[in-house]
Amino acid sequence: MKRFVKNFVTLLFTLIYGVSGAQIKFSENFYDFGKIAEDGGEKEHIFHFRNTSSEPVVLLNAYTSCGCTKVDYPKTPVRPGETLKLAITYEADKPGFFNKSLKVYGNMKGSAVKLNIIGRMTCECGSRLLSLHYI
Repeated sequence: MKRFVKNFVTLLFTLIYGVSGAQIKFSENFYDFGKIAEDGGEKEHIFHFRNTSSEPVVLLNAYTSCGCTKVDYPKTPVRPGETLKLAITYEADKPGFFNKSLKVYGNMKGSAVKLNIIGRMTCECGSRLLSLHYI
């Protein structure tokens, strides 16, 4: 229900104000955390973006591909030429490779911007448990 309300508000804002010619440019659209230890806790990466247009950019929403990923982004309009940060936090919950995405919506031309994070959570205990299983 919460996601429905967010989608509805985003759609309503777009219908009322329309999509403008505002544009943002991220310094990167992808980040590799590399190997993360199982007890590594939350990992955060900061994506920097810049308003490359002559109009203010309003970020309306940011959706992550799962609940293990959180995002923090500016809620106020981004002035032309201004550079700001978008923080994405990943909390690994099980060993193995992960590939998570994030879509950022706003009044930008083309609207959604997709960002990705990847990495591999390692588990030291796995090899020991596997060895004990075959003894």
